[in-house]
Amino acid sequence: MIQRRVGNYSREEILSLMNELQEEVYQDVEQTLVLDTSTGMPPYIATTKDTYSYDCPEGCRRTAAIFTADPPRAYSRSGPIGHPKEYYFRGRGYYMLSVSSYDRQPDGTDATVVFRDNPGTTTDKYFHSYWRVVTELDTEDDQLLIPSWTHRLMRRAIIAELKSEDLGDTGKEESAIQYFSKMIRKELNRGAQSSLGYTPIRAEYQQYPNMDTGYGS
Repeated sequence: MIQRRVGNYSREEILSLMNELQEEVYQDVEQTLVLDTSTGMPPYIATTKDTYSYDCPEGCRRTAAIFTADPPRAYSRSGPIGHPKEYYFRGRGYYMLSVSSYDRQPDGTDATVVFRDNPGTTTDKYFHSYWRVVTELDTEDDQLLIPSWTHRLMRRAIIAELKSEDLGDTGKEESAIQYFSKMIRKELNRGAQSSLGYTPIRAEYQQYPNMDTGYGS
């Protein structure tokens, strides 16, 4: 159906663009967060005392957060240690650690995470919440990961992209692509996701309605 609209492009070229768009819309959505099926929580990351940098699992594309149920303590007092940030997962509060994370590279180099403070030797203390690598569409036999009811949106996005290649980018095509991608991503975040992980707005930045009824206390 796509090729019928843009017959000057080969099936291989269309498949390549389809793979790019799927990777773009299928990133950092709730359904791609990795969970341990036996606990419903992210898997643990094993750490070793005095080791700060760790390779992520092969299927990890990007780290969302490293958090723990116990207040993290510093193994070195050589520098100031800030207060741990609050982090909520499935409605429960945790301590989020300060880390630097690096995405998985196109050449297959594993994603990495670097702790700011010495994590100590642990196997079941730190939860590693991360988004999985999206399976590439190498052949036409590979199935799209997005729901079937969003395939129409994918088709329209691809057609808009290819037409912009032919006619030049007028701005309308890019807006259409972003709109279709946003709609697909919205569908991927639907369902009973329980707001898996988030950091609440700090109290000083929250806005509260004026509760003054006008009557004296």
